[in-house]
Amino acid sequence: MRVNGLNVVSSKDLPCGNCGTCCNAYGLVDLHVTDLFRISEYLSISPEEFFGRYCIIINDQDGNTAFSMNINGGCVFRANDRCSIYPVRSDTCALYPFNYVCANLSTKIKKEIACYPQCFVHSLDENMLVVPNIERMIDSRILFMVREMYLATFDGRFDEAEAKPFHLKGLSLLKDARMREMVYRKMMTEMMKIIPMKDDTAEPVLSETEIRTICDQFRT
Repeated sequence: MRVNGLNVVSSKDLPCGNCGTCCNAYGLVDLHVTDLFRISEYLSISPEEFFGRYCIIINDQDGNTAFSMNINGGCVFRANDRCSIYPVRSDTCALYPFNYVCANLSTKIKKEIACYPQCFVHSLDENMLVVPNIERMIDSRILFMVREMYLATFDGRFDEAEAKPFHLKGLSLLKDARMREMVYRKMMTEMMKIIPMKDDTAEPVLSETEIRTICDQFRT
């Protein structure tokens, strides 16, 4: 599919080479509350045990407390060149590196992983617009909102009983059609802010209508 000279593709159709760049490029992986329950169930351990083994507490300079999965030195769930928790992997992992509509790949994506030349992203054509997994992005945005609600009550100690209502709230909102459409519309607005500009007119290479049409097609 070509639009305004750009080769438009879905991130789901790109040939990941399983090189492990995304498992090693960063030291932390953001998790939603629901990730704690999904992954721990997959591993047949309790959410509290998973949190204690694999998560790290983060305190920022403003006094806010959060948590992430510690993958410093490489993710412990990568085994035999594969993700051992692939069916329940976090949104961070599932969407990487295309967690938004990406164009002009060298300006951000390729620059971020410059020290990992083995990643398939380096072989992609520059004249390409990559559309992320829209439904997974919507899921992630909804669960992020729930995570923020949970963090407002989080004191640095994970308690399964206290966290479970937020997990269930997230699962409920994922099924809410009105919530999903609201998040989708907001995503469209945000995507316009990162669309590259035409050199001659300084206007976006794609209009908001074109972005919506493209995403609608790839969403179905």
